[in-house]
Amino acid sequence: RERLPALVVLAAALAAATTGAVGAVLVPRSSGSAPPDWAVAFCDVGQGDMAVFRSGPRAGVVVDVGPEPGLARRCLDDLDVDRVDAVLLTHLHADHAGGLAGVVDRASRGAVHYATRDAPAQGREGRGGEADGVDPLADAARLRTGATGTAGPVRWHVLLADARAPEENDASAQVLVTVESGAGPVTTLVTGDMEEDASAAWVAGRRSDAAAPPRVDVLKVAHHGARNGGTAVPRAAGARLHVVSVGADNPYGHPHRATVDALGRLGPVARTDLHGTLALTAADGPDPDGAPEIAVHTVRPPSSVRTGP
Repeated sequence: RERLPALVVLAAALAAATTGAVGAVLVPRSSGSAPPDWAVAFCDVGQGDMAVFRSGPRAGVVVDVGPEPGLARRCLDDLDVDRVDAVLLTHLHADHAGGLAGVVDRASRGAVHYATRDAPAQGREGRGGEADGVDPLADAARLRTGATGTAGPVRWHVLLADARAPEENDASAQVLVTVESGAGPVTTLVTGDMEEDASAAWVAGRRSDAAAPPRVDVLKVAHHGARNGGTAVPRAAGARLHVVSVGADNPYGHPHRATVDALGRLGPVARTDLHGTLALTAADGPDPDGAPEIAVHTVRPPSSVRTGP
């Protein structure tokens, strides 16, 4: 929280919820197109996740691809990304991996990596109405705890990928992605759909195979802001911006009001259902630790597309 004064360049308003709680409502800058110096983007792909990290001119590293190929392809077009240097799938539920066909035609062979549990037949099925899982490409590689990779100014580190998790959400790879911008590194923690108990165990240091989550600039909130994502990781990560990737009017009630309220007490919250496809830029700022200021731009206004059952 000591980093909040040097926070995010954006317009924000405070709104009182019907319960009396007060939280930050993010109003990003509208640009209508991707800023030429964008570093990180979060795509409005309906009820699903997709993030893109700029790895070069017209190039990016993609983490998750949303549920539908057309929406994934549209986001790459909006960002002017013609070359995909790597695709990292946090897990194989369809709302994170179903849009792969819209991305792989811009990627080289062997660029796709994925995490999943070791017994997918018993645990890849969606729960509570979530879309069932998908099968990985034949030449895709598994993401394991400790795996690292680089592409231009982007580097990633898989902090945790639990192949022994009892169900697919908790097998989600926890991926730290760093983009070296002209103003300094911008760090993002992508959490997939890891749920509350597994997240709390990770934060508490009860995983002998993985260090606890680091403090980061941006947090992609777990499980579309569902209540069962918990708040242990957001509290530990101390992010300057929280991003909820979620579809408008989705049938699951995501994000949950309790989660939104908790995140709002930690700092600004951006939502793809309210703010559309977002691109983040970094600039030199007054932070004494040298952390860049982060500006949030709406590349595409939120769509009315509704994905999910």
